[in-house]
Amino acid sequence: MVATLGVLEVRRQTGGKPVSDVGRTFLRTLKKTVCLLPVMPVACAGTVHAQGVLKFDCVIARLNLDSTNPKVIEKQSVKQFAAFRVNGVGEEERVTRFFRLPKTGWFVVASLYATDESMASRNGADSIDLELSLAKRRKRNIFVSPSYASSETPFNSFDVARVSMMVHVNGHREMVVMECKGFH
Repeated sequence: MVATLGVLEVRRQTGGKPVSDVGRTFLRTLKKTVCLLPVMPVACAGTVHAQGVLKFDCVIARLNLDSTNPKVIEKQSVKQFAAFRVNGVGEEERVTRFFRLPKTGWFVVASLYATDESMASRNGADSIDLELSLAKRRKRNIFVSPSYASSETPFNSFDVARVSMMVHVNGHREMVVMECKGFH
C-alpha cells in the first residue's frame, strides 16, 4: 500500500523565518498512514543538482503516537517545531542542523548531503540524502543514535523531499518528519 503524505507548504513570514501551513489533508493522511502501516513510512524527493546551487526551505514537525488507538491519533495535532533554510548544498558537502526535540533532553539532527555518484536514475547519478537522527549533544553520530532515518532521491526530477523517523524517548513515542522544498 502506498500512501501519499501531502505537502507541508513553506512560506516566508514577516520575521524572515520559514514557517509551514500544515494542511488538513497532510494531517489526515499522516495519521491514517501511521495507523495503517505496521512500519514507519519513509518517502522523499528533492530538487537540487549536485553540481548546481539550489536553495532549500525545510520544516520539521512531530506527531505524538503514544496511543495505539487510530481514533486518538487522528485527533492529535501535528506540531512544527523547527524550520531552516539552506542556501545551496555543494557536491559531497553535508549540511547539518540541530533542533531541540520539545519537552526532552534530545536534539533532532537534520542533515542534507549531496553527491553525484550514488543514484542510478534515468535523470543522472546526482542525488541528495536527507537524514534525521537523535543526539544528546549537538553532534551527528548515527551509530549511537537511538533513532535514525535516511532517504536518498535524484536531484533532477523532484522539487520536494521528505524523511520520517519514529522516536521513543522519555517514555513517549513520536513520529518526526522533515520536509524540504528546493527552489532557485
